[in-house]
Amino acid sequence: MKNVLVAVAVCFVSVFNLAAQWTAPATASATTPIHYDGNVGIGTGTAAPATKLQVVGSSLFNGIYAGFNDSVSLGNADNGQMIRFGNATSPTDLMLVSYGPAGKVAIGTNTAPLNKLYVYSTGLADGLSIDGTLNPAVVLRSNASIKGYGPAVASTDYAYFTNTLAGDMIFRSEANNILFGRGSGQSTLAIVGPLVGIGTSAPEAKLTLGAITAGRTNAATILNARSANVGNSTGAYVYPFELQTGTSGSLERLQIGSYRRVAGTDWQGAGWRIQSAVDDSFTDGSKAFIELGPSDPNIAGGGFIAIGTGGQDRLAISSSGNVGIGAAPAAAYLLTVGGDANFTGTVTGTNIKAQYQDVAEWVPMGEKVEDGMVVVVATNATNTVIPSAHSYDTRVAGVVSAHPGLILGQGSATKAQIATTGRVKVRVDATKHPIAIGDLLVTSDKPGMAMFSEPVELSGIKFHRPGTLIGKALEPLPNGEGEILVLLSLQ
Repeated sequence: MKNVLVAVAVCFVSVFNLAAQWTAPATASATTPIHYDGNVGIGTGTAAPATKLQVVGSSLFNGIYAGFNDSVSLGNADNGQMIRFGNATSPTDLMLVSYGPAGKVAIGTNTAPLNKLYVYSTGLADGLSIDGTLNPAVVLRSNASIKGYGPAVASTDYAYFTNTLAGDMIFRSEANNILFGRGSGQSTLAIVGPLVGIGTSAPEAKLTLGAITAGRTNAATILNARSANVGNSTGAYVYPFELQTGTSGSLERLQIGSYRRVAGTDWQGAGWRIQSAVDDSFTDGSKAFIELGPSDPNIAGGGFIAIGTGGQDRLAISSSGNVGIGAAPAAAYLLTVGGDANFTGTVTGTNIKAQYQDVAEWVPMGEKVEDGMVVVVATNATNTVIPSAHSYDTRVAGVVSAHPGLILGQGSATKAQIATTGRVKVRVDATKHPIAIGDLLVTSDKPGMAMFSEPVELSGIKFHRPGTLIGKALEPLPNGEGEILVLLSLQ
């Protein structure tokens, strides 16, 4: 800048010295090289010079060049604090205002610059460019100390950061945080070392979300993950939200998305599914999941919760509060269990209902027994039963039950379910005597089979032999062998 001012000063001195020694032609013409009438014109022709020094055409004065239809303006009508290069009636190429330590520079505008450097652009590529062959950047300093780079472009891998790839856009702080925001309030995004905060400038984890704005109750103001089309089939589903661990191959995934109620079918219904998966297939494979929804496709009403593994519901709670474990909740029962249940503590209730109507105990077997067989107490082992083999055996102990309504004791492969009361199916032999409803039954000579009890008459009174009775027949068997329902009443 000093060189420019010196050159201009030399130009003024030279011209005015020349004017003092030279008298203007009486008549100006188009070929008049220098015209002086109080103002000095060089190459103005017949036109009177408009300023103290006006140069028209191409001239070189100590390093100052004015090209065709260009102008060089020195000074300002008010305070003389301006140097302008370009056309005064259109955006200038370069304008320096109040040059010196407090000066400003404008490029591409004839309006006074608003900042130290003001570039006016009218097109995408018509702005400020920083170019170079090796990692060009805007360098930000404070008191001559470098505080950061940005924006910058990496020309090579690992430039600026250890994970940079050539062509990456770079913003880097040397020591402090990087904040992004709107207005002068709280920053929207903060990068603090390896941590990122949204709505907070003090993140405590890889990603920290700031507190919700006072007076706003919509949870979507904290986190909102949406997808234009999440898909509706096994191979085309997209999870709007997913966390992954691992680096390659099968990844451990925590996925959140619209739920599906039946594995292997189209995704359906409104609600959300949270699931864990270890595969690359997203929607296929065995998974553990939780489903939350406003409605249940299986039961009319609002709201449901389902917990499952392997693509199957294991526990479900319907909108009415009914619970299903291993089965869908049933409207008639608060708890429905689809399978066996084991309680390590005490079960207490006011009423117990069973589908089957006998009470049995787990009893050790001396020999293999089958459902419906009549058993007796073994004499060669303690607390053991074997199939009956003699008629009117007073050691009769019960009948092997296929489905006890209530079972007592601990089961094992060496034990059998022996019913002692209630109604149970019993193997009977009617080859010697038909069996009618209400007949009393005792053991027979055939292994594990009951038969009609012949009463004994004493002093005109008929009675059955004590200790031999199994129970009363509830179904008839006219002949042969079969299985009938018997009301057990061991005596």
